[in-house]
Amino acid sequence: MCVLVEKMIEVTCYNCGVTFQRRASWVENNQRRGMKRSYCNRACWRASLHQVRQGQVNPNWRGGRSTRQDGYIQVRVNCRPKLEHHEVMERHLGRPIAPGEVVHHKNDDRTDNRLENLELMTISQHMALHHQNGIQRKITDRTCVVCGQTFKGKHPTLTCGPRCKTERQRQYWRNYHARKRANTAQSVAR
Repeated sequence: MCVLVEKMIEVTCYNCGVTFQRRASWVENNQRRGMKRSYCNRACWRASLHQVRQGQVNPNWRGGRSTRQDGYIQVRVNCRPKLEHHEVMERHLGRPIAPGEVVHHKNDDRTDNRLENLELMTISQHMALHHQNGIQRKITDRTCVVCGQTFKGKHPTLTCGPRCKTERQRQYWRNYHARKRANTAQSVAR
């Protein structure tokens, strides 16, 4: 009987530094696939994932700066996401932004986070600045969900008047109690 003995190579674990042996073909295959690191066991591999792929070492790292859907720039500070204009203002003040304070962009450009463009205000000052005539909701043609009549109303309005509003509330509670009775009946039948 012929036994094939493969050449063994000494390899050092990337995570814990322990030296161990692997087959030469295994090491060559991993290098060919672009795998540069070797681990003595699965636990070391798992432990290294957190260290290896965090921050600048991660291959997907883009400088820790990204734009949110609402247009504000978000940065990573101490591995936590933070709005860039808040970070700039806090560094300038030397303290965290207090509850009730707002950082306002003077030129209304949410990506322009230069200190000259930022202003610290209270919430009430910020509201007064942006809503000088109060918060205005557009009045549009709407259709009553109860009677189907067309009327002029603001966005959240669903009914044309108090009678239809009361009727809509009655319909809601009727449906609510009917669903509750049906659920109770199903649970008893089981």
